[in-house]
Amino acid sequence: MIDFDEWLQARVAADAEEAADLLRLALAEAEEDPRGLLVIAQAIIAARGSLDDLGLSGAETLALSNALGRHIKVEQLRQAA
Repeated sequence: MIDFDEWLQARVAADAEEAADLLRLALAEAEEDPRGLLVIAQAIIAARGSLDDLGLSGAETLALSNALGRHIKVEQLRQAA
């Protein structure tokens, strides 16, 4: 039996259009549930290597960048001494 992550990765790996549709849906719902956007984006990147081949418009790419920026906290890395 496969788990949800394996199932999702197999689906988005097989079909760029479905991956893009899932990402668009998650983006539309990101304000209510930002975790969904992160899960979908991570699954697509794990399965396809990037989001570049999904055919997102410039506006969609900008919206995705903004949504991820609002919901991901990046900690500054300490420089090695």
